[in-house]
Amino acid sequence: MKLVIFDQDLRISDNSALYEAIKQVNLENKALSAIYIFDEINKRSRGDASKWFLHHVLDELSKNLANKIGCQLNIFRGNSLEIIGKLLEDLKVSEIYFNQNFEPQARLLNEKIIKLAKEKNITIFVGEANLLFESGKILNSSNQYFKVFTPFWRKCLENESKIAKPLPILALKNQNLAKNNLRDSIKLADLNLLPKISWDKIMQKTWQFSEEQIWQDFNNFIAKKITNYKQARDFPGLEATSKLSPYLHFGVISVRQIFARVRSYQHQYHQLQNNNINHFLSEIGWREFSYNLLHNFPELPSKNFNQKFDKFPWYQNDEILQKWQKGLTGYPIVDAGMRELWATGWMHNRVRMIVGSFLVKDLLIDWRVGEKWFWDCLVDADMASNTASWQWIAGSGADAAPYFRIFNPTLQSLKFDPEGIYIRKWVPEIAKLPNNLIHEPSQANIFELQQAKIELGKTYPHPLVDHKKARDMAMMAYKSLN
Repeated sequence: MKLVIFDQDLRISDNSALYEAIKQVNLENKALSAIYIFDEINKRSRGDASKWFLHHVLDELSKNLANKIGCQLNIFRGNSLEIIGKLLEDLKVSEIYFNQNFEPQARLLNEKIIKLAKEKNITIFVGEANLLFESGKILNSSNQYFKVFTPFWRKCLENESKIAKPLPILALKNQNLAKNNLRDSIKLADLNLLPKISWDKIMQKTWQFSEEQIWQDFNNFIAKKITNYKQARDFPGLEATSKLSPYLHFGVISVRQIFARVRSYQHQYHQLQNNNINHFLSEIGWREFSYNLLHNFPELPSKNFNQKFDKFPWYQNDEILQKWQKGLTGYPIVDAGMRELWATGWMHNRVRMIVGSFLVKDLLIDWRVGEKWFWDCLVDADMASNTASWQWIAGSGADAAPYFRIFNPTLQSLKFDPEGIYIRKWVPEIAKLPNNLIHEPSQANIFELQQAKIELGKTYPHPLVDHKKARDMAMMAYKSLN
């Protein structure tokens, strides 16, 4: 019996572990079982938005396994080690196949699974299906891991020929070999990943889970948007980004597939030097860099990469934090971003930087508090990317933004949402303000406010802080570390 364990590789194409398992089953004519374990004992608990997304991804994976591979996904909930231990005995497993997960707790769990298998003389195949390059292989001239993004990505591109080609889908030649309905397996609905109160209506309209539809949307993005990506990606009022992040996080599609499709387009249309397209690929590179950091510094989600930030005088105020979380800061671009996050489980990347800077540098609240809120609310709550980005914003991470880079939310709003398209969508109570005031309602006079039907402090809040004073406080706090 061969056992395939799914984790953050919830697809049937370009899946190293699944591909190797089915290849061996077809050669040896032996039985196969595919399982997924929802484990909140050995792994960090997911937020509600992430759970909602996971439900739909697992549903699609189950259909694809049944229709295209010829086996069923057996679902379990609980302690992975205990569940796998029972399966090894019940099924007389001879080989285990899974792909590596780089989250620190998940890596530790995988090491325990490998140890358990070795104790029982079971063969283990551990694939890598989550990155372009095998983890830990991109090193600098001193044979150390990179701590700065630009040279890291340059080295990746120099080694581009070593990126493995995406693997095709393999189906079982004999579907009778699939062992389905394993003892103690449960139905997807029994995981209770969906909300009991229907708060997910907008999310349902935002995301789709058919792999065919995801690729169709991405192909449209390549055909119509990627050649203007570098300029347009910063404007949240435009539909100019790929929105692939949640699919990448859960492994619905692979990063190798994305990279291959973009490169194919560049070769076909002689666009290898196109800065817009190469900038899109560099965003894939930032994800790769984030995993490089997490692999080499597993404490990244909880500890400052730069230890001098351990002495930073963070401020704790639950009332202020809640106003940030609810999008009631009095800074429209910040509020729009936080409301988009709550409604859709996603936030435009430029706005992520703005709201993150506002939390850690205007409000002086610990970046870990922001990371946790994003983890709870994002459908693409990816530990590596989320943590690396928060540390970059705070200035405490590798290749971090310098301490003096403090985004002025009003100026960011004027620059990247000049006509207030994004703000009006997510902060409708100020939608009637003219473009010159919608970025800063507190500057409107009483007649302008009355005309727009706004009563500051009631229908829309006064600014939570004075940005200039907050910036001065942040500069003092940052300079105290030197």
